[in-house]
Amino acid sequence: MDGKAIFKQAVRRMSEVAKEALARAEVPIEEIDFFVPHQANGKIIKAVAESLGVAMEKVIVIINKYGNTLSSSIPIALCEAVNSGKIRRNHMIATASFGAGIAFGAAVLPMVGLPKS
Repeated sequence: MDGKAIFKQAVRRMSEVAKEALARAEVPIEEIDFFVPHQANGKIIKAVAESLGVAMEKVIVIINKYGNTLSSSIPIALCEAVNSGKIRRNHMIATASFGAGIAFGAAVLPMVGLPKS
């Protein structure tokens, strides 16, 4: 695999699909409380956050704790952030992911179903 090409493709496509998901949900990036990216690589996470204009304080990062957990990285990151009280009821969350075969996806999640704190 060509690591540089994969890095560029991951950053470009994750940024694009996140922006598309936000546009479809009619949610401006400024209204996002936290961004929860796929946790494959710290450099990719930082580059995507920069591309989206999201401060790293608003990015949920767990790769340093669990490593690359593949397709489970976003659910694990969400669980960690909810359990720690960082993500709370009515927060607006954006996610973006990439994976094998260079597949990409993103979602905007209003956290309305969380218990009241």
